Amino acid sequence: MNAKLNSYIDRIRNLKKYTNQQIINLQDELYSYLETLSEEEQDEFANSGYGETLYMICSGIKMDNY
Repeated sequence: MNAKLNSYIDRIRNLKKYTNQQIINLQDELYSYLETLSEEEQDEFANSGYGETLYMICSGIKMDNY
């Protein structure tokens, strides 16, 4: 996995440091970055499970705001 993806994983591992808005922004930033990657790199990240973790957390944050 490339260094930038590893930095996103580190940020996801440490979400307790961030506000809810920062976590939502992280998801937006990550999704934009993923669009620039090859399919192989996208698959590798998807298989890590961190994208799903971030998605679930952001879904909960968004539900809380309604």
